[in-house]
Amino acid sequence: MAKVVTTAGSLTCANAGKPTLSSSAKLKVSGNPVIPFSSVSSFTPYTGCTFTSSSAVGPCTVTSVISGGQASKLTVGGQGALLDNLSATAGTPPPPASITVAAGQSKLTAS
Repeated sequence: MAKVVTTAGSLTCANAGKPTLSSSAKLKVSGNPVIPFSSVSSFTPYTGCTFTSSSAVGPCTVTSVISGGQASKLTVGGQGALLDNLSATAGTPPPPASITVAAGQSKLTAS
């Protein structure tokens, strides 16, 4: 079972950047709203991203889902909750940077 991601959690790109996670969901864990999976593409920009190359300067931008990360039974506002088993990248000029997901809580799990 994967942990449910809340606003206390984080997505961190391989270049140390993090977007601000926000949610107005009524479902909360330890007082922090649960993030709906449908919000993933809105996580931008990755503040603190240190990506640089000779042709471009960061930061990482759009979050792109590769696989996983969506609860099939636990919903938030009619959408599957975001889980910490999300496999995703943060769009930078090629190649995209991998993302590390931290749930921000350890009480609630889902599949």
